[in-house]
Parts: sequence; structure tokens; C-alpha cells
Amino acid sequence: MVTQADIARLAGIDVASVGKILNRIQGPIFSEETVRKVFKLADEMGFSFEQLKHRHHRKSERRKAGFPSELSLFASDGSLLDRGRCMVADIAIGGASITDLELRQGRLPIRPMSVILQFTGKDGEIEVRGQVVRINETAGTLSLGIAFLDADPTVERKIAAVVG
Repeated sequence: MVTQADIARLAGIDVASVGKILNRIQGPIFSEETVRKVFKLADEMGFSFEQLKHRHHRKSERRKAGFPSELSLFASDGSLLDRGRCMVADIAIGGASITDLELRQGRLPIRPMSVILQFTGKDGEIEVRGQVVRINETAGTLSLGIAFLDADPTVERKIAAVVG
């Protein structure tokens, strides 16, 4: 079965953009050439538009943040892959977008990983575990979409104070 990720790879754009184009979502403006290319690839590859029945919706609204965070990357077996710093570009109770990664090893591992973000909020230190759900590169800037995992009510309250 052909996926939106398959189309994105061949089109040279991120999966979220492919999803927005195929779902004809209003908002970002894509060039006519890009839209035609995505639909042509989808058709040629045999993409099933039945897969578009359920559109992705964020569980909570993200807010602009712009604050620094410590970052730890872990392999699926729990071993530490790398540590570093990043900027939290935007944040919600359910996740965050991070940019300006500075990792000790100088590169992002290309394997499944989870992350721990540590930052200071209005109610003190916050440590939250998450999973990388999106990797995007635009104009030489790398950003990661992080979905928070298993945030207990105390952590959610602290994040809500940051978001609010």
C-alpha cells in the first residue's frame, strides 16, 4: 500500500505538506507545480484516496514558545544516544516543535528514538518524555515534532501554565 510518506519522499517535501495537499486543506500556499506533482505521483503510485477518510487534528492548540530546553535522545532499548540543547519553537499540552538542535555528536540519529525535554516553566522545572513524530528541514533549519508521552497530571499542569 502506498503511503503519504512514499509520495513525500519522491516529491521531495515533508509528509505533512503531502497530507495538506491531498486533503485540500486551506492554509499554507503550495505552488501549482508542487500540487500537480503530488497528485500526479499519488495517481502514478496507486495511492488510495480512501486513506484520507480521517484527517489529523491536534488534540490541543500549540502556542509560540521560543525558550531553550535540554534534550536527551534515547534508542528504543532505552540506551542514551545523545544529549544537547534546542529551542522549543511552539508547545501544547500534547507536544512541541523544537528547532536549533545542538547535539554533542553533531548529528541526529537515523533510527527510532524517544526524547526527554527538560526546561523551566512558570511552575518550576519540567521534564517530559516524548516521541519524534516529524522531522522537517526548511531553508537549512531542522525542526522536530515531538508528541509527549505519558505526561502525568502534574506535568500537564506545568505545561498548561507555559502554554496559557
